[in-house]
Amino acid sequence: MKKSLLTGVLLLLMTRFAFSQCIDKNQVQEGFQFTNYKHLCFATDNTLYSTIYTFYPNGEVYDAGHYLVKNTIDIKQAAANASKYRHIADNTIKDYAGKSFFSELHFQSVSIEYPQPEWMPDSILENSTLYKEDSVLRKLHKLAKKTEDNYIYCYTYEFKADSLSSYPFNLVVDKFGKVLRHFYFPPKNRYKPVNKHFTYCQLITIAQKAQKHINPIESIQLSYNSSEKRFYWIISQHIANEHKEGSYYYNVVEIDAANLSRVKRTRGALIAGPSES
Repeated sequence: MKKSLLTGVLLLLMTRFAFSQCIDKNQVQEGFQFTNYKHLCFATDNTLYSTIYTFYPNGEVYDAGHYLVKNTIDIKQAAANASKYRHIADNTIKDYAGKSFFSELHFQSVSIEYPQPEWMPDSILENSTLYKEDSVLRKLHKLAKKTEDNYIYCYTYEFKADSLSSYPFNLVVDKFGKVLRHFYFPPKNRYKPVNKHFTYCQLITIAQKAQKHINPIESIQLSYNSSEKRFYWIISQHIANEHKEGSYYYNVVEIDAANLSRVKRTRGALIAGPSES
């Protein structure tokens, strides 16, 4: 028993040491969809929906006259439909992506979001590439224009390859329990489980072989390519903040998270605005 425990401790220390030699854990950042935005709902963006209540499992219980700690309202205090519609959200994911994928998910929260009808002029929003490509954004925009009573339920789930990497995504349900169907996770016939026998040192080595100018590394992210219906590790090069207006390009390596031998080099761009005087 003692020998087994000692072996476990040594393995844990070796893992931490090996990790520290490759990349800081803070550089393993939250993933994204291969579109140019992170979340389908707008709780963090304050755009379409301005009045937002977010509920978490094991959040703080609100008592009249007392403030919430970190605003983490317990999910038990959400409206009855929040729990009812979560079953709809869960079953929608199971039906679309399969039970295998669903078993890998962690439920994060539900937000009840009320519209802000005039967050952006229609002439700008409706001509944007994002608006044309995203059917759910178009539906949310139409709801927001109708009446302030057209609230939505935004369910946030998290897909993880290990204790550090995280790919969050949202599922939107309207007030009648209808799922707004535009999914940022793979269908069951395309789902390829992530290879969990990876190490971050291994990912960095693969990236360095594919792109000799990837150093210094900015971040590693587990992300989803909605066109290919696959998860990728995105290793991005760090670029210095020059505080100058213009475009800055950096190297990126994409590694198929299911098959680490599938690797692609690409570039990213950072657009910097005029510096403040």
